[in-house]
Amino acid sequence: MATTEPQGQPNRAWSAKKLWRRLAQWLFFAAWTLVLVWVGGVLIFGPVCHGWRLGLIVLGAASVAFVFWRWGFRRASNLAATGIAWSTAANCLWTLVPSDDRQWVAEQSRVPEIQFDHGSPKVTIESFRDFRYNNSVPTQESFGRFEFELLQIRRAWFVVQYFIEAEFIAHTLLCFEVHPEKESKESDEQSRFFAVSVEVRCEQNEQFGVMTGIYRNHELIYVVGDERDLLGKRIVDRPGDRVYLYQINAEPAQLQEFFCKIANRIDELKHRPEFYHTLFNNCTNNIAFHANQLRRNPLDTGSLRMVFSGFSDRLAFENQLIGRPGETFEDLKSRSRVDVQGELLPLDESFSLKLRRILDQQAK
Repeated sequence: MATTEPQGQPNRAWSAKKLWRRLAQWLFFAAWTLVLVWVGGVLIFGPVCHGWRLGLIVLGAASVAFVFWRWGFRRASNLAATGIAWSTAANCLWTLVPSDDRQWVAEQSRVPEIQFDHGSPKVTIESFRDFRYNNSVPTQESFGRFEFELLQIRRAWFVVQYFIEAEFIAHTLLCFEVHPEKESKESDEQSRFFAVSVEVRCEQNEQFGVMTGIYRNHELIYVVGDERDLLGKRIVDRPGDRVYLYQINAEPAQLQEFFCKIANRIDELKHRPEFYHTLFNNCTNNIAFHANQLRRNPLDTGSLRMVFSGFSDRLAFENQLIGRPGETFEDLKSRSRVDVQGELLPLDESFSLKLRRILDQQAK
């Protein structure tokens, strides 16, 4: 007796084949679109459109136009044109080399140098910045020397500065307290404070933008200076910016090792400069990199809360780097805001101590 095959199977197989084909087409289209958007970003925001690089880009564009003219908009020609465009732009972009020798703005004209005396705990920071500002314009410029003993690093703070209304965009930096070895009420008045900020290193007459920071336009710099400079200008000289000062949960020995890791990174950049990248080599993921060198459970540096630095304080809170046991994040953030009262403080020798007193009062 003859057997008959189920009638629905060929149709189901054909439908599945069409589905996979359509999915492959959409994936190809999405990849093709992303590549062309990236290439367009290189042309619009990249620093490559001059000299021989401009000639190479023109040649690549001419090749793409020829492919479309000769073979039309078939899939193979699309793939070839996309490959030509991507490889041309990528070769132009990746031939750029970061440099330490440019006409930098005054406040970033010197790279700090941190020296450790062999056989002693003494630390010397050269090119230690101590500027004053008016409407973000330097009115007093000073690079000096800052000396202390490594064992005197007692506390540190993670700072988040929101400089626009959007919550997801912020600048982050670190503040350290250098405290005399003898514990007494009088010794608290002798504490000194300095800050470390990972920043875009701007040339004269150069403006940083979120998009230009993606396409190798700017170098990276670690700035080390007086807290009245790096933190004071963000509180006093920029009224309206929201600034939060979170004390880091760590023992002095951990903070001292943390600082040593930062010093090593500064030395590396002095000999091998790097480009800043808005997403992958910014202020926050550099801080996280140093923190991960000391943590058993490293932070996810690929997290969106690292890319969008405005959310980095919540990530730090969830990993018990900041905040008290049993405290909510909202309570922590409320008691850690310092710009409202801090912008009224004079930038004198007592600025940092008064700022901590504000924190102590808000914590009660």
